[in-house]
Amino acid sequence: MMEDDDEEEEDDDMYPNYGDTATGHDEDEEAGGGDQDEEASDEPVDDDLHGNTKLGATLELLQWKAEGGICDKPFEKLLKIMKRRFPKDNELPDKTYEAKKVLCPLGLRQKIHACINDCILYRAEYENLEKCPICTALRYKIKRDDPGDVEGEPPRKRVPAKVMWYAPIIPRLKRLFRNKEHARLLRWHKEDRKKDEMPRHPADGSQWRKIDREFPDFADDARNLSFVASPRVMDIKVPQLEADLRAARAQCAESEEAGRSAAATLKVADGELARLRRLEENHLKELALLRMAEKEKVEELSKRLTEVEKQRLALQEEVTTKTTELSATAKRWVGEIGALDRGLSAAFPETQDAALAAVGVAREVMSTFPLLSCRQCWASKSRGL
Repeated sequence: MMEDDDEEEEDDDMYPNYGDTATGHDEDEEAGGGDQDEEASDEPVDDDLHGNTKLGATLELLQWKAEGGICDKPFEKLLKIMKRRFPKDNELPDKTYEAKKVLCPLGLRQKIHACINDCILYRAEYENLEKCPICTALRYKIKRDDPGDVEGEPPRKRVPAKVMWYAPIIPRLKRLFRNKEHARLLRWHKEDRKKDEMPRHPADGSQWRKIDREFPDFADDARNLSFVASPRVMDIKVPQLEADLRAARAQCAESEEAGRSAAATLKVADGELARLRRLEENHLKELALLRMAEKEKVEELSKRLTEVEKQRLALQEEVTTKTTELSATAKRWVGEIGALDRGLSAAFPETQDAALAAVGVAREVMSTFPLLSCRQCWASKSRGL
């Protein structure tokens, strides 16, 4: 499909960084488009609308737009009406630009710059040219107020004068074979077709059988596909087509092998995850047992501390009682010493001074050693006398 109208500048922004190359073929697009396609297909339009994904709904609407020849503005108005009618916070795009942008990661189209007069495609040896070598027409559009590239600033994005959109056959076949139902239908002519010599399908025709006889290896593979094209449009070389289809079949086989390998890896990962979960469960049980044992030890230590505190209080009370008793005994001894002092003074007046001195010493000793026996104190002082 060729485009050279004024809407090309808008369309150039609708498909950013997805095969936007002058050469047309972008290998990274084929490798990375599938993951984004799967992520978009899994995202629901709304939680209340089960089974309606963002990609599926957008693709169906764009298909209806293309079949009916609807322009962008009426289509965008329809999107706005549907978005308002759907539940709040739904994922349906409300602009034509956003709807087309959803399909960009699919990678089903490649963008190739072309001469505005259809002389050449800017690819292969013409990839880096700025103008057509045949008619000298410029490759990019130039605005009247365009100052061109300014030194010190990043180069401006330029709009090509004409673009050809190309849908390569191999990526399309790969995507068809990725779907189990589509892959079964593509193999129907080999696996499920009724063979009773009745012409029910092109595979029952003589030309189809002739190709099968000429290329038996190709015919034995259930994934073989045949294309029909008018000779007025292109001159098809069967050997080249066979080589291309073999390459497509090989790539499909690689995709299936990669899918099986990914499934095996996922199975191993699931087993490892289950093992880790069991290990985690065992560790949690051990941790619970350790916490329980620690709690029991803490409770036992608390009981012991309580008993020790009770013993300390009992000893403190006993010491207080003993101290009170000793203080009373000391007072009683002091009274007895005073009575003896008065008795000695009356019996022996001549030794009164010496007795008073001895009593003073005894009192000092008693104040220093309150637990010293009165008899021992009196005996020691008597010997001193």
